[in-house]
Amino acid sequence: MCNTNMSVSTDGAVSTSQIPASEQETLVRPKPLLLKLLKSVGAQKDTYTMKEVIFYLGQYIMTKRLYDEKQQHIVYCSNDCTNLFPLFELPVKTEL
Repeated sequence: MCNTNMSVSTDGAVSTSQIPASEQETLVRPKPLLLKLLKSVGAQKDTYTMKEVIFYLGQYIMTKRLYDEKQQHIVYCSNDCTNLFPLFELPVKTEL
């Protein structure tokens, strides 16, 4: 389980404010583990903008209820998520 400080609202939106606007629209091809996670919450492509990756990560966090109910900026990674983020604590500003 990893514990991360991440801005997640109750509607599943994750903040992209830490990503420069010029990089938010750059297409990325996620590695297989991340792609599997994204597709588990409805993603259907093989390439995404960073904004889309962050959106689907937020959907995953909300679907799996990985956030702390009282402090929603804290996210607890499940076993499949710790393979992606192999740290026990992952600050929200960590590069993916």
